[in-house]
Amino acid sequence: MKSLGWIFFCLIITVSSFIYSQEVKNLSTIAVDIEQYLNKEITLTMRLKNVDLTFEKIVFYDSSNIDVEFDISGKERKALLGPYMKNIHEGMFYVVTFRVSGLTPSGLIIGQLKSFVPFFAEKLPE
Repeated sequence: MKSLGWIFFCLIITVSSFIYSQEVKNLSTIAVDIEQYLNKEITLTMRLKNVDLTFEKIVFYDSSNIDVEFDISGKERKALLGPYMKNIHEGMFYVVTFRVSGLTPSGLIIGQLKSFVPFFAEKLPE
């Protein structure tokens, strides 16, 4: 009975490590294998690089300095992102949820922004 328990325990560890290894860790993983991530929703912790209100773009970057650019133009997009845009700061960490749209020739990942929440707000108890 003990050996059956150990086999079950080892199986759980193996499966959980496999699932963890398949998880997206940074934008360079997405950039290398863009076809696998197209139209998939991804959540990563990234820093805000800049917000361009003239061209209505927002850019985040991850720990490997890969950028992802989002279009924030349009009425419905502004209504959706309005609450997030009130208090944003360049260089601050955010938990960003987005759908991967493609890759520019220069290697910039393009996506559809779903939400971004300050990292510290995710860690606060409810």
